[in-house]
Amino acid sequence: SLHDALPISGDYAVVEYFNHRIQLCPSANPGGACTTVAGGNGHGWRFDQLRYPRDVSVAADGTVVVADTSNHRVMAWAPGASVGVVVAGGNGSGVELHQLNSPHGVFAEADGAVLVADLSNHRVVRWAPDATAGSVVAGFTVAGAGGAQLSSPRDVSVGSSGELIISDTANERIVAVAAPAVAARSPTITTGQPGQGFGRFQLKNPDHMVVTPSGIVYVAQMNSHSIVKFSLGDRTQTVVVGGRGPGSALNQLYNPQQVDVVENATHT
Repeated sequence: SLHDALPISGDYAVVEYFNHRIQLCPSANPGGACTTVAGGNGHGWRFDQLRYPRDVSVAADGTVVVADTSNHRVMAWAPGASVGVVVAGGNGSGVELHQLNSPHGVFAEADGAVLVADLSNHRVVRWAPDATAGSVVAGFTVAGAGGAQLSSPRDVSVGSSGELIISDTANERIVAVAAPAVAARSPTITTGQPGQGFGRFQLKNPDHMVVTPSGIVYVAQMNSHSIVKFSLGDRTQTVVVGGRGPGSALNQLYNPQQVDVVENATHT
């Protein structure tokens, strides 16, 4: 799956789920050779390995932050490094604050902290640099749609005002939660509503997303085979890619899970 353009080179960081690695592929030379920047040594627990990674976020200094999903940890790989370091989790699957359970989405913050969509714990946690445990910034360990609950969140990002934008997948919605410094933690629905579907306010298994600086959110919808976009503050969504059923034609998608917006504003 494709996700995140590196901020310096503009190249693509590609998550190779079954190859247990992250590849850096040149945008200036489509089809050119890619370089492994994390993992690539088979699947396992070692610090030079990944195990079914799901997401990547690239920090301003080029550090590659990886949701190492089946190892229940988040790894950071500095540019040129042959091994990574654990920056969240890594203590087996579980509900304790020093643990993660199938992390699916990561977001590298400017201060070095990482936000983690902790899917099977139904929460989003923030791990500060060098922390030995995270802090819950959204959701609980029990799935639900009421109050401050989430259900199987797959991705997290940050809006221009510091609010957390969360793909609340099993609740079929995208929600916004006030910045971690603000006391109120109950989410506000930004798009989606109970029940999956194809209506203009409905989503169908929303997966990973990207939030642009102007407040436009692009969401990959696996079960509706489409990419949709909406503006924060306006729940009406527009299909921008796919939405014509599953298939291999150039106007179709098949179970898309990732999306990003590159410099020329194309959707990938």
